Amino acid sequence: MENDIHSLYESLEAAESDREAAKIARELKKAGEDNPTIDLCLLSAKNFATPLKAMRAYRRARNKYRASMPEKLANTTEDDYSSDEVDYLIIQSCLARLALEAGDLKTAEKEAKEELDLSVDFPSGALLILGSIYFAAGRKKELRELRSLYPEDNALFVLSSLLKFAKDKDVDALRKRLIKANFFLYLILFGVCTFSKALVSVSESGEASIDDHSLYAADYLLKSLRHAGCCTCSLFSEITRLAPKERERFLADPVNKAALSLLASFFEGDLDSGLKRKEAIAFLMKEGLDEKKARKVLSRLLRAEILYKDGSSLYVGNDGTALYLVP
Repeated sequence: MENDIHSLYESLEAAESDREAAKIARELKKAGEDNPTIDLCLLSAKNFATPLKAMRAYRRARNKYRASMPEKLANTTEDDYSSDEVDYLIIQSCLARLALEAGDLKTAEKEAKEELDLSVDFPSGALLILGSIYFAAGRKKELRELRSLYPEDNALFVLSSLLKFAKDKDVDALRKRLIKANFFLYLILFGVCTFSKALVSVSESGEASIDDHSLYAADYLLKSLRHAGCCTCSLFSEITRLAPKERERFLADPVNKAALSLLASFFEGDLDSGLKRKEAIAFLMKEGLDEKKARKVLSRLLRAEILYKDGSSLYVGNDGTALYLVP
């Protein structure tokens, strides 16, 4: 019996879909196993009609372990977290996110603060939620205090940059800070280009952290601001009013134009098939670059992890900035 349970846990780790994981989790439940990992597998496989229904389900799952898990987390460092402890934190983080999506900002703030109390080493989701709520409500002091406690957090860096822009309207400073924080966010906020929901869902499927430099991270931050009550349309309008010709300025540099066209070809094509290095160089040359410059652009995209190599093909990566692309 013990070997059977061990085998089920191994199968759970190797599961390739939510449906497969949920099936194995149900078998573990029947065998008497009960922990946050199993509950999280069952929750993630369900389709909830509304965030409120999902919140109730996640809250029931959390309450089963609430008597013992917080104490365990208090006596464990991040490097030593068990899978059960990590999944309990994910359940807690999901509660904060779902409350935000439901527009229940009071509960979202409460759940996010509880997540921080449970683990100061594992806080990215909570920081984005709290930062978005503080920014949207104009709670500048609390946002600054949060940023001072977590100076390395990328999402808080972006929110602090937007807060500074709202105060001094320095569009050049905002441009530099956004390019440093998330190149895709710069492209969106400055109106250089937009990305369809389909592209964001492709990026989201790549296991991207919400604190990285990916398209998913940019989209997630903007969604969080909207859920928190921030009018992002007004923010876009104010930025484009102060930088009305950003797209033209950006595309005036042939390197920028060629590199952005190459990224677009990845997003618009079959992402599974990738692109051979020679094909990428040929594409850039068709866009007007000589071979030496095309190779240089491709190398920089790879070094920045905007593209990555797997075997003989290139693919769009989840992470990376593109400082060199901007004149």
